Amino acid sequence: MDEIATQENLEKKSVEDHWLRYLFHNLLVKKIFFSSSKKLQDKILDLIIGQPKSILDVSCGDDDLVVRICKKFKVEICVANDLSPKLTSFIHDNTVKITYTNFNILSKPFVEKFDLVVCKNTLHHIPRSYQSSLIQYLLKISNQLIIVDIEDPSRSTFRSKIWNWYYRTFLGDEGNCFLNFDSFKTFLSIEKKFILGEFSTLKGNYMYGTYSKSFNSDSSLT
Repeated sequence: MDEIATQENLEKKSVEDHWLRYLFHNLLVKKIFFSSSKKLQDKILDLIIGQPKSILDVSCGDDDLVVRICKKFKVEICVANDLSPKLTSFIHDNTVKITYTNFNILSKPFVEKFDLVVCKNTLHHIPRSYQSSLIQYLLKISNQLIIVDIEDPSRSTFRSKIWNWYYRTFLGDEGNCFLNFDSFKTFLSIEKKFILGEFSTLKGNYMYGTYSKSFNSDSSLT
């Protein structure tokens, strides 16, 4: 697990080293380009099946998606996990009850099962050799699993390349294990019969896959 420990340390150190830039990003940039983040969140909300009462956001970062899910579905148990407690500090909301944790998800820290597990913008932070075992683990602890990740910027739009430069250079983002949509589809089809699709935002093309144990995942959504 030396590779994982190294990646974890790089992720944590990057947030520490670029903390003032993250403040600027959250106070200004996110507000200006809110529509892109909202479109991503809206898509995830649309993919949720039923009325989940327990949810886990695998790597929530500084995104308030969990707050929106909690309010919409009146969630009873909500866990927002991220390596960096500094990032989760941006999404604290006193109107909903959220438990914040700071585990490396590759250590498989959760043994309880959740109605819904969301894994967004996480895969490209996971070394390729660990991606499959991560999905298998998340399937094990979820009734419904939703995976969303941005498509490889080098194979996507010019805007996506600019945003990737911004995140990697300005914010020091360490994630670089990107997939294109074809490899994303092939990768998930090995695990389970996921419903698959893609959509575009200002920041680039996003890919999604969802699998639910209580739903017959036998079709594709676009």
